[in-house]
Amino acid sequence: MDMTVLYKCVRVLKSGTHFRYLQSIPGILSILSGMSNEAQMKDNLKTFQTEEPLNDSQKNALYELAEKMLNAKTEPCTACRYCTGHCPMELDIPKIIAMYNQHVFTGGGWEPGMGFAAMPENKWPSACIGCGACQSVCPQSIKIPEIMDKFAKMIGQK
Repeated sequence: MDMTVLYKCVRVLKSGTHFRYLQSIPGILSILSGMSNEAQMKDNLKTFQTEEPLNDSQKNALYELAEKMLNAKTEPCTACRYCTGHCPMELDIPKIIAMYNQHVFTGGGWEPGMGFAAMPENKWPSACIGCGACQSVCPQSIKIPEIMDKFAKMIGQK
C-alpha cells in the first residue's frame, strides 16, 4: 500500500483506535490513558462503553503503517503537551512535530507552507532557541531542539 494512502487512512481513523487495538490483545485487563483535559476524558469514556476490538484486517493495516512510519524516521510524539509549558518561546511543539512527521512520512510530498501561513513567524520551528527545556520533560525522549532545527532547514526557514 502506498504511504500516502496509509497516512490518509490513519488520519480518518476514529478516536480510540489505539484503545480498540489494545482490546484485541488477549490478556489485557487494564488500559491506562494519559488525559490532559475533560474532552479527552469524555472521549475515552465513550470509547470504553462498548468493547470493539480491531479485526485482523484493521490490525494488519496498522502494523503496515507503523512499519512505514518507523522506516520514514518520524518522531513518536503523542501530543501529551508536557513540553509546551516549558518552552520559553511558547511554541506549539506537538503541532510542529505533527507537521514534521507529515512532511517526512510523505517524502516531502506534504508541503507545510499552509500550516505555517496560519502561524505567526515567531511560532515556527525556526523560532526554537535550542534551550532543551522541552526535551527534559518529554516522556518519549524526543530530541526536540534537533527536530526543530532539522525541520526549519528542510523547509527553508534557516
